[in-house]
Amino acid sequence: MAFYDALVAHGDVKELMGDKVLADIAHDLVEAIRGSVSIDWTQKDAVRADMRRKVKRLLRHHGYPPDCSRHT
Repeated sequence: MAFYDALVAHGDVKELMGDKVLADIAHDLVEAIRGSVSIDWTQKDAVRADMRRKVKRLLRHHGYPPDCSRHT
């Protein structure tokens, strides 16, 4: 739910992308993070960097945040 809330908090993204797409993105984010978490992820820069990279790649894959010029 926290991922969904964070996604929706970005301007009018909810109206542009819709609840279903945002819920799918949030689900994919949870799966990506679960797969990346290790015991010492809070202290290992490489693990944190890999998690950030996966999140950014996933968001780009889903077209988030939407470019307003594409939807007009």
